[in-house]
Amino acid sequence: QRYIVCYGSRGSSKTFHIILKLLMASFAPKHRAIYYCRKNHETIRSTTFKDICFAIKLFGMKHYFDFSEVANSSMVFTNKLSGHKIMPYGLVEAEKTKGISQATHVFVDEITECSKESIDMIDSVLRTPQAEYLQFICAFNPVDENNFIRNYFFDKEDINLPRTDYGTDLLIHHSTLKDNEY
Repeated sequence: QRYIVCYGSRGSSKTFHIILKLLMASFAPKHRAIYYCRKNHETIRSTTFKDICFAIKLFGMKHYFDFSEVANSSMVFTNKLSGHKIMPYGLVEAEKTKGISQATHVFVDEITECSKESIDMIDSVLRTPQAEYLQFICAFNPVDENNFIRNYFFDKEDINLPRTDYGTDLLIHHSTLKDNEY
C-alpha cells in the first residue's frame, strides 16, 4: 500500500517495526530515498534517530550502515552496500518540505503533532519516477476525535477502518503493548 498508518498505545512497538521496514528497504537494488520525520527537527535526535541506532545495533547491522552518534552528526544513515540513505526531516513549516528530494519512503512519527498542510506537502513530494513504489508511513498514539488525522485516513463512522476513497492503497494497523514481542 502507498499509505501505512500505525496507531496504538505507547510501547506497542509501532515505531520499532517501521524502522526495521525502512532499514530493510535501504538494501534494495533500485532507487531508494528514505526520510524519517517529526514535526520539530530538534526532537528527532532524542527520539527516532536514537531508535534507529538502537535497532541497527540490536540486529547486528552496524557493519552495513555508515552513521555517527556524536551530538552534532547529520543523523543520516547510509547503507554501505546499496548507497541508499535514510535521512531526517523536520516538518514544522509545510513549505520547507519541498526540500525533500526524490523520496520513495517517508515515515512521519507522531503525525498527530504535525499540521494537515505539512502532511499534504509530504504526500505531494512523494512522487519520484525512479521508484518501484512509493510509501507514506506514519505512527501515532491514540488520537483525539478533533485531530485532523481522524478524517484524513479513517472512516467517518469507525476509526478502526480506512477511508474507502483510498481503495486498497491504505493499510491501517492498530497495536497495543500486548502486541510488542520485545
